[in-house]
Amino acid sequence: MSDKELKEKIQKITMALRKNVKPTPYTENDIKNCVMTEVRQGYINGKVVDRLIIFLRGTGCYLTRKQGGCTFCGFYNATNYNNQIPDEFFLIQVKNVLTKLGDSIKKYPIVCLYNDGSLLCEDEISCSVVSKIFDIFEQIPTVKKLVIESRVDDVSENRIQQLRNVYHKKLEIAVGFESCNQEVRELCMNKYFSNKSFENAVKLCRNYQIDIIPLMILKPIFLTENEAIQDYVESLKYLEQFHLSRIDMEIMTIEKNTLTYLLWKEGYYQLPNLWSVIEILRQREELNLQTRVYISPMRYSVEAERSSSNCNKCSNKIVEQFSQYNICGKVEVFDNILCNCKEDWYARVNEKAVVNDLRKRIEYVLKNINYVYD
Repeated sequence: MSDKELKEKIQKITMALRKNVKPTPYTENDIKNCVMTEVRQGYINGKVVDRLIIFLRGTGCYLTRKQGGCTFCGFYNATNYNNQIPDEFFLIQVKNVLTKLGDSIKKYPIVCLYNDGSLLCEDEISCSVVSKIFDIFEQIPTVKKLVIESRVDDVSENRIQQLRNVYHKKLEIAVGFESCNQEVRELCMNKYFSNKSFENAVKLCRNYQIDIIPLMILKPIFLTENEAIQDYVESLKYLEQFHLSRIDMEIMTIEKNTLTYLLWKEGYYQLPNLWSVIEILRQREELNLQTRVYISPMRYSVEAERSSSNCNKCSNKIVEQFSQYNICGKVEVFDNILCNCKEDWYARVNEKAVVNDLRKRIEYVLKNINYVYD
């Protein structure tokens, strides 16, 4: 199978899985309210603070229409299934959140705005309404920083200029970078952009005093445990040159209507082990990499069918230490966690792939899964 045919097959399956969703039509009242809000830790001027996350009810990721979207992302299930949400309703969603919060908004110097897609994509939400939303937070003196998510290729000077015309405080744009290996991005994640595009986005944003925050998923489909660890470490090494404020580690979860879910159900995918997270952080420290790594909580706008874990004895202990690591950045916070299940992890790391060549391995897996998509 040629490279082009393999990529087309991945996209066909991913597209078909999205079409399997039987959406319940949202009412006008539904799209006046966001999916959910949540409070997490954030950082501003080197201090740990509370940040408010607003998960907007979005139209849906444009790439789910075009090529199926990312192989692991189930956020489509929390959107309006690519039925366009009128601009005014995004404004209403934000205003409703602020009305409910009242004076409590003063507790959150950081506000994150996520639409389960790209907030800089005109096909999902217009730049004019994003500018209006930004202007709302420009007028709230206690909000010191906004954080949004975008795809790399949606970061353009025109959009950045429009936002900077109305918003002059700290701004972060989180982008799904995932891996510095373009082959891994394309074949394992169905994600298409070049490293050069990412580098251009970093330079552009820096000109406007905006921080780019790469999001990197741990252990995409088709990679072994050891390959996933090494790919992650290589990506951390690559990103070091940009002197970014941080990198967000996203630990894989299983979400419905995704290729990751399908392969997991068919027995062709295992979630990463939490010892792998610690191993990546250990190697980062040994390499003396300076860019902060933030371990994101495994909670999103859609419910996960399964989250990454170890055994029942140590999983919660490790997850509890993630927040401590996020504060101090020292891998030593995990030193006192001892468990026999680490031996099982060693065995997984040393397991050989069914097929060594990645392309042939993917072809083998796709040939053997029990799924009709044509």
